[in-house]
Amino acid sequence: MLSEQSSVAHVEHLARDQDGHVITEEQAWSALWALLIGFFMILVDTSIVTTALPATIRALNANLNQGVWITSAYLLTYAVPLLITGRMGDRWGPHRMYLIGMVVFGVSSLACGLSPTIGVLIAARAVQGIGAALMTPQSLSMITRLFAPEKRGAAMGLWGATAGVASFVGPVLGGILVDTLGWEWIFSSTSRLPSSGCGWLSVMCLPSKLTATPSTGSASSYRVSA
Repeated sequence: MLSEQSSVAHVEHLARDQDGHVITEEQAWSALWALLIGFFMILVDTSIVTTALPATIRALNANLNQGVWITSAYLLTYAVPLLITGRMGDRWGPHRMYLIGMVVFGVSSLACGLSPTIGVLIAARAVQGIGAALMTPQSLSMITRLFAPEKRGAAMGLWGATAGVASFVGPVLGGILVDTLGWEWIFSSTSRLPSSGCGWLSVMCLPSKLTATPSTGSASSYRVSA
């Protein structure tokens, strides 16, 4: 009897789509890797630009004050809307908002690499930050919905470890790209292969509709407490 009760409790805590189909553990981990690639790409783009600032300023005939806004515009439009974009995921679905953010991020990254002036680059970076802001809270929301409570700690641990790896890889990769290919490839590297690959993984691996697991509460309350 105890074993049967444990099995029932385990099934109740599994994530389900809105049609009631259980999302298996294998599907949940596949979805997590797609989310981690997107999160890694966002954080790499935060740190990779710092290495390229001197070369970018010289190439666009800008001054140091303008160059600072290449980074600041992205950080501002990334951080400020997070609570709003989190609520947008609750309203219209985290999967949909994540993919919209991916498109915005990829297109604006390409625009950054093609920017003819410093003003265009700063504007494109601001739009890029909005795309990142659309993606980040949705990844957290989907993790809390995909994994049962006993598995969620491991998933969140990988999510946190991704941030650490990205902060190390960004400056190193930025230096290599600037020295070998030019500053434009700093942005092209996050708009072409990574964006297309991450987009494909997201479409193939992420459930299009999710319901909250019974013990999670609302996704929005998780975001606020985080």
